[in-house]
Amino acid sequence: MKLKYFIYSICLAVLALYSCQKEDDLENLVDLSSPYVLDYLKDSQDPIDQRRYEIYQTYGVAVFLHDKVSEVQVGTDYKGDPIYKTETLDISWDFYTDPNADYSFTYLQSQEGEGEEGTELTEEEKSQELADVNLALDYVETYLSMAGETKPFSILLLDRLYYSGKVLDYYKGFRTLYIGNAASYPDPADMRMRSGEIINSSVLPLVQLDEALCKEFETISEEKHYYRKQWKKDLGETYSSDLNAFVNSPFYLKLSYAFDESNLETIANNPIMSMVVMYYNWGYGDWSSSYGIPSIAFALKYNGNVEAVKEVALELVAMAAKYGFIGGGWTADVTYSPTLSEDVETYVAEILKLGAGGMEERYGAYPLVMEKFKILKDYIQNKLGVDLNYNNI
Repeated sequence: MKLKYFIYSICLAVLALYSCQKEDDLENLVDLSSPYVLDYLKDSQDPIDQRRYEIYQTYGVAVFLHDKVSEVQVGTDYKGDPIYKTETLDISWDFYTDPNADYSFTYLQSQEGEGEEGTELTEEEKSQELADVNLALDYVETYLSMAGETKPFSILLLDRLYYSGKVLDYYKGFRTLYIGNAASYPDPADMRMRSGEIINSSVLPLVQLDEALCKEFETISEEKHYYRKQWKKDLGETYSSDLNAFVNSPFYLKLSYAFDESNLETIANNPIMSMVVMYYNWGYGDWSSSYGIPSIAFALKYNGNVEAVKEVALELVAMAAKYGFIGGGWTADVTYSPTLSEDVETYVAEILKLGAGGMEERYGAYPLVMEKFKILKDYIQNKLGVDLNYNNI
């Protein structure tokens, strides 16, 4: 019996020694390097790698051009074929993302110098690709210079980003910000504006969660109970005859259109107004009173005249700004003042879009707007570290 226990003991000792040896072998294979620490690009001769490394050094954010961020051989299988450890950026890996959502990317930079069909790129295509990547890196540097504490852990720059059947300009994943159309903004002002939209998606929730900040902001307009009121009925506003015409059929001018050139152009070129002018020029006279259409005097003044239409829209801007608002109730902004949540959301979006200089240029003549702007500006710049020192007008 003792011999039996002795043999068992020897076997267990050998097994333990073997296990320790295997454990040591496994520990020797542990790779503590990270593809998100871009120090490995430091000595690269590739100019794009150098720019990515400089961005990482400046902002601490890893910027990638493909979703496969690393592939390292860690051994061989029983047939002698290499075994790789691959790490990819997975847009569907998120606490709140639908795992069944469909998505796809197209890249700014081809892999292995090949196009989509596997053919080698021409010199002209390579040159255009390099220009696009550099432009996208300009964009991401603009964004990171503004983002402050809202900057992401990592960024994937893409030519096109498709998610759930839509083309997106950006998508915020758990640890990665995916930026689509990354080479589409050669104008620095557009880069800042698009950056502001991305930053807004991070800043707005932080502003909304700060109860003391929102209370201070709210007091400016709520002291005299300006929220959720009708401009005319509750606040006693009157519209000029031309403004009354524009806010009704067939134009439906909105406060939110005041600085939207596309919507202003649509109104200025309304086909009914064009028809009135055309019939008048043909000698048919003014039939507005009979058919309930714009008068010839009105049509001659505003037809095709975007600047004249904008002047009327600015009446709405001035009216709302008197009460500390830069937008109205979203369901009917020419009828109602906003709620607090609508007000905060509009301000944050506009501040990040226009910058401090743009806000002061556009709304500097309105004291209540400036008071509310300065409250949010101080928080966004000093607490969140987001740079607002620009003017996007």
